Amino acid sequence: MKKTLSRQRGVVLIVSLIFLLLLSILVSTMIQTNTLQLQMAGNDEAKMESMQRALAIVDFIVDNAKNTPVTGDVGYRICAEHADPDIPVLIDSCDEYVIGITDVALLDEDSGVEVEYFVDRAGPLETAIPFMDESIVSSSTAFSVARQEITVRFDRTDQGGGVSTVSQGYLRLITSPGSISTGTEVVTDILVPEE
Repeated sequence: MKKTLSRQRGVVLIVSLIFLLLLSILVSTMIQTNTLQLQMAGNDEAKMESMQRALAIVDFIVDNAKNTPVTGDVGYRICAEHADPDIPVLIDSCDEYVIGITDVALLDEDSGVEVEYFVDRAGPLETAIPFMDESIVSSSTAFSVARQEITVRFDRTDQGGGVSTVSQGYLRLITSPGSISTGTEVVTDILVPEE
């Protein structure tokens, strides 16, 4: 009878070790999964922050009419005042260097962030307003629009952050020659969402 008890104690030990091994594998897998999910959440947060910063730069460019002059033909590119034409990453060629961003907090250049931004002419110099029916809005004939596209690339990979490139369609409302006088040629600006 003593031999049977000693054999049973050995079986219990082996079964316990197998359960302990399975439990260790399960815990290790859960830790790896949770760590991966935490890293993915961090990546999403970094990408979202980069996108928000890029959109803030687009808003800053739109708010200042001097940054988006209505000149040139389709493909005419306006770049940042400080853009280096010898180091093209996103910017292939620039026709004019006038975009000035005075809010240094947007660019965050001291911390190694790479920011590129430019405005392209996306349509003819002036076209009719695309979403106003002249029979309903009588003053629509007094205006035309110039189509532009603002592109911003905000890169924080050197800091372990995200990269985001935002392109925003942009319509500049212009008074037609000989219509109403506003004192300036440009009346208002309209952001058009990309399709």
